[in-house]
Order: sequence, then C-alpha cells, then structure tokens
Amino acid sequence: MAESPVNFDDEAARFYSGLDIGITIHDAETGDIQYANEYAEELYGHPREDLNKSDIVDSNPGTISQSEFIKRLRAAANGHAQQFEWRIKRPSGEIIWIEIRLTELDIEGQSYVIAVIRDISDHKMDLRYLRLLNRIVSHNFRNKLQIIQGSFNQINSRTNDKIFNGIRQAIAELVVLTNW
Repeated sequence: MAESPVNFDDEAARFYSGLDIGITIHDAETGDIQYANEYAEELYGHPREDLNKSDIVDSNPGTISQSEFIKRLRAAANGHAQQFEWRIKRPSGEIIWIEIRLTELDIEGQSYVIAVIRDISDHKMDLRYLRLLNRIVSHNFRNKLQIIQGSFNQINSRTNDKIFNGIRQAIAELVVLTNW
C-alpha cells in the first residue's frame, strides 16, 4: 500500500494496533483501504500492503458483492451507519465469519469510513450447535410425549373422567406444540 493520505500520530496508531478488533479506514468513494491495524491484517490473512490488491470482496463470492460493499460504504459516509456479517475465506483456505460496522469519519474535511471488524466465528458455531441441540431435544421430547400419549390412551380408553380428559388434552397440546 502506498503512503496513506490518512496520517495518524504515533499514539493513535499504538491505540488501534493494541485492540482485539480490526480497524480499517476506507476512502468513502472508492472503498480503498487507507489504513488497517495489525488485527485487521490477521483477520483477512493479508498484510496491510496487500489488502487493496487482494480484492477481498471478489475472493469471497456469495456473501457480499463489490458493488454492495461500496453502496454500504457510501451510505455510512452519508451518516447511515451500517452493520453486517460477512463470511470470508483467508488465503490459507480457512473460512471465518466477521461482523463489520461502518461509520462515517471526517479527517480534515475529507470523508472516510471507519470499519470496526470482529471475528464472530465462535458465535456462529455456538448458534449452529444450539440449533442442532434444540432439534435433538425437540425430537426426543416429541417422541417421549407420543409414547406417553399412546400409553395413556390405551390404559384409560374407557374412562371418560374430567381429570383424564384434561390430561389427554394437555398431552395432545404438548405434542402439537413440539411439532410446531
């Protein structure tokens, strides 16, 4: 990356490099990265000098297009902050999920967009496991309820008592609920 028109004093650069979030600063019109901290380099898997050359958006098809990314950058530059999740593939082949928040940034009258980038891969995996666990538990619960329902109906098929009818109704409602 050529000498950046965005100048940071040493203190600000130390602050940004010490964060466990990626920070990139983009030209509001072209989307070119004017600054990237070390954590952003780690997230994308590219050194700072190659972030613009590597065309990260085009190397991750199906998640967000270059035109959509520029549209979001411009919206952020116009005061409409953006937030979205993006699945990226690092040069190593590893796939991670990131969350990007875009916000306008004015430096000496020049319009830029600052991107705050977090790795949310663990969060996405936790959600997958939670959904899988939910499906398993729901399936097992439904099966057990159907066994109880069938057994209850066989044992007391002749009984027309209010209590038994209430229990039958409650079991039937639970079975319907688990199917939903």
